[in-house]
Amino acid sequence: MTTSADVHVHLGGQFGYQNVHVHTSKVLGTGSYGSVVKATLDHLPCAAKILHTIFFRDDDPGAVDFAARFDQECDILRSLKHPCIVQFLGVVQDPSNRRPILLMELMDESLTGFLERATTSLPYHVQVNITHDIALALAYLHGNSIIHRDLSSNNILLRGGGSQAKVTDFGMSKMVEANPRMTRSKITQCPGTPVFMPPEALRAKPRYSDKLDTFSLGVVTVQIITRCFPTPTDAEIVVEDDSEPTGQRVTLVPELQRRQRDIGKVPPDHGLLPTALHCLKDRPRDRPSAAQLCQSLGQLKTAEAYTASEAEDQGRRLEQQLRLKEEEKEAEIARLQEQMRQLTTEKDHLASQKQREIAELRSQLQTSHKPPVQRGREAMTVSRPKDEKALYDAAHGGDVSAVTRLLASNVNINCTPYPNGWTPLMTASFDGHVEIVRLLIEAKAQLNIRGKELGATALHMAAQEGKADVVRLLTEAGAQLDIQRTDGTTPLYMPVKMDTVKW
Repeated sequence: MTTSADVHVHLGGQFGYQNVHVHTSKVLGTGSYGSVVKATLDHLPCAAKILHTIFFRDDDPGAVDFAARFDQECDILRSLKHPCIVQFLGVVQDPSNRRPILLMELMDESLTGFLERATTSLPYHVQVNITHDIALALAYLHGNSIIHRDLSSNNILLRGGGSQAKVTDFGMSKMVEANPRMTRSKITQCPGTPVFMPPEALRAKPRYSDKLDTFSLGVVTVQIITRCFPTPTDAEIVVEDDSEPTGQRVTLVPELQRRQRDIGKVPPDHGLLPTALHCLKDRPRDRPSAAQLCQSLGQLKTAEAYTASEAEDQGRRLEQQLRLKEEEKEAEIARLQEQMRQLTTEKDHLASQKQREIAELRSQLQTSHKPPVQRGREAMTVSRPKDEKALYDAAHGGDVSAVTRLLASNVNINCTPYPNGWTPLMTASFDGHVEIVRLLIEAKAQLNIRGKELGATALHMAAQEGKADVVRLLTEAGAQLDIQRTDGTTPLYMPVKMDTVKW
């Protein structure tokens, strides 16, 4: 057991599979005898018929009979191979209670459910196809001396929206002797669904043949056309008869009469109506065989009404596919439009955020270039040209104390007091004054200002002169390595050009 609900059985190669997983919570259908659930044979989806445990009690004669009937269904299914009969896959036992589980081909739904779900009449060619598939299955069964005995819309399974029909549930099937007098075989009371049964199957001592299944197909055919479950009137009525001691007698109601409520819903010119009426004859010998039905239904599939219905349905399906593609296209356009709207909103948000950042930077730059004002007893200090020249000269001469003093006086550290356009950081970098370069960097000197001569930066100059320690300080502080001088050289190229490679 894999969970409290599911059943897992290791097959070890039994009937060609290794493992089966029965999903008891995924119910496909239920009945008084048990349920049909989804299962998996290795990776093959299938259906599993599980009977209630009460039907396998050894102390209950009825349960023993039912278990034997279940075994009979398995034996019959093992012998059947036909495209219109649900494929039998095998039988396994539940390890917890040794209850048998029958594994079968998985279909989409029953004919009953399909008809109940339909909101309009089925296309004519679909009605003919389903009826023809059932007739083919019956012809195969009868050819193997098997009477289904419980043919109904519940025991007909469909695939592909009615494109394929298959007969299932052989628990009530009866093997008969293959002889010319099979039609006179006496068989026990038919246990099938009464509304689908012919009059001979409802008698106290029934005598019936494979024409029983033919009658049931007639009932199913009317149901396929009308999409209504069969609602026949009583099979017997009481009439006045003075010749009887009681003054009354019980008489059988002809099938076409007791089923007139259903038959009356079928259009008089419907192509399947003659077939249905032929199958619903009261006397078995008046009904067609399954083989004859296959022939007549096959002829219907070549008629103009069938081909016209098929073409109309194909056109309707094509139109539906085109409509679905249009809907998918419209949905994709709507999705792209929504995505574009979101991107536009995000773009506007980023642009607004960028504008705020630029405004904030401008404000910071204006504040940083505004000379500080000291109020009170101290006089207002303003950066003067002579202080800027003094700072440049101190940086050029390597005077650390003078540079420290001038930086404390809030002098403009990015000044260019001489025509060459060099800043104090440039000249200190050129001369290799490491400590002064460090002081200027800590004072937030701008690293990437370009001089008037060749447009060189402080990093260009330090690299040109091979000042490795200065280069290290500048690069760690974030000086750009890819700025080009007017002659196209970058700081990385300067040591090679000047033959001062030391770093």
